[in-house]
Amino acid sequence: MLTVQDLVANPTLRTRVLAGASGIGRELTWAHSIELPEPWVWMGNGELLMTTGQNFPSDPAGQVHFIRNLDANGISGLALAEKMSAPLTSEAEAEADRLGFPVLETAYEVPFVLVARAVSDSSSRDSQLTKILRVYELYRLSSVQNLSEEAVFDRLGSEVGARLGVVSIDTWDVLVPPRPGVSELDPEMRAQLPTRRPLPAVTRVKSDETEHLLLPIGDGTRYALLAEVTSAAFDLVVLQHVSTIASVQAEKLVAEAAAYLHRSTRLFTQLISGSLDTESARDQIGALGLRRGPWFTAALDTPDAIDLLRLQQRLLRADVPSLVCDVQQRTMVLFPVSKKAGAIPILEAAVGDQGRIGVSDATQRLSDVADSVREASWASQAARLDDTTTAWYGVDRPLFLPGTVTEAKAVVARVLGVLIEYDREHDTELTTSLETYFRERRSWQTASQKLSIHRQTLIYRMRRVEELTGRQLDNLDDLTELHLALRTRRLLARDTTLD
Repeated sequence: MLTVQDLVANPTLRTRVLAGASGIGRELTWAHSIELPEPWVWMGNGELLMTTGQNFPSDPAGQVHFIRNLDANGISGLALAEKMSAPLTSEAEAEADRLGFPVLETAYEVPFVLVARAVSDSSSRDSQLTKILRVYELYRLSSVQNLSEEAVFDRLGSEVGARLGVVSIDTWDVLVPPRPGVSELDPEMRAQLPTRRPLPAVTRVKSDETEHLLLPIGDGTRYALLAEVTSAAFDLVVLQHVSTIASVQAEKLVAEAAAYLHRSTRLFTQLISGSLDTESARDQIGALGLRRGPWFTAALDTPDAIDLLRLQQRLLRADVPSLVCDVQQRTMVLFPVSKKAGAIPILEAAVGDQGRIGVSDATQRLSDVADSVREASWASQAARLDDTTTAWYGVDRPLFLPGTVTEAKAVVARVLGVLIEYDREHDTELTTSLETYFRERRSWQTASQKLSIHRQTLIYRMRRVEELTGRQLDNLDDLTELHLALRTRRLLARDTTLD
């Protein structure tokens, strides 16, 4: 392959080295004239940038910045047009020497097309064309063999010298992971990504000293091809053709995800309503990867609506099969108990700082899904009352409590309403006395001491409680109702913002 040294040695090209002579052994794959402000965005590894100087700064700092970016993006050299470009400053010359980045000057009389033709004639264009044809043939064979998206991109990546993936531009979710278990770009990479849309032709980022390239797929507004360079033989031109293939795969992925979500939501809704027979439910849930129980149901309580498609895809990429749907302004997720470790972090990330999650008790039978939804709903409200992200039904909250805040208020009003109203009208402390009585395990002596009243006074108050509520403290059923109503009232009192 032609090197910078070979180019300089060609007398017909009348090109000399201005700086960076130690790098003249760099190979040249192509030569291109670009006058745009950031030419490295449009160029690939091993290429020679030729410019008349329209984009080459005149100030020392600008020239140093220009040369550093060319070198950092794998460009093999810079050729300036004699008498047309700004003179190379001593600072830029020193930087080029430090980097070993060749800065050349081509005689005014020599058109750049001759330089480009010299590089083109010496490069093996047949080899590149062979790679491009092989890429499309590999894709054709992969389609015939019905390989997964991951397997398709693994094959193509091996051909182009990069580990490939597909990412969503809106969220930077990884739709096809370059590595197993990867669901989103790490913060270091995200900080380097462009914010404008559509994406530029090529974005180069580094993470852990590894070079990554981001190429827009299609119109560059929804998806991008992520390439982690793994080989020195990496070819940007061939990768551009892979991005064309990736556009087909991305649309296929979205279509399949939307179809899965539709089936998931429909089945979950039918299980909740009980409108599907058990045999059909088993077949359908098995087809979605959840045949074996037991399952948890999680209720996601958030101020803003959750993107069901994005949530379910994140779960699936983490190997967590799931059913999702929206029920009464909450997002419900059914997932296997065995996938708890993978599911909970994703659900907690989905609700954010302001959201809460309630998780039901484990259920083994599909006929009990409706009950698990109720348990999860109650637990999510308990999580908000306790100001915790995730609450587990039967663990963080006692069993046998009402299923919703509305039901809880109804229970309190029915059992204790007359007592609370009496205290309010007569400025008495019957409700407080009853709470203390239960808290002190129904010990007359201890409870009266806590209330700073005589034991006989407490006995009188409890008799008045019995009269007002119609419930007897020596009757187990009545005692249980009063006890649970008090616990429910305390739970509701922890957050007065819930209506």
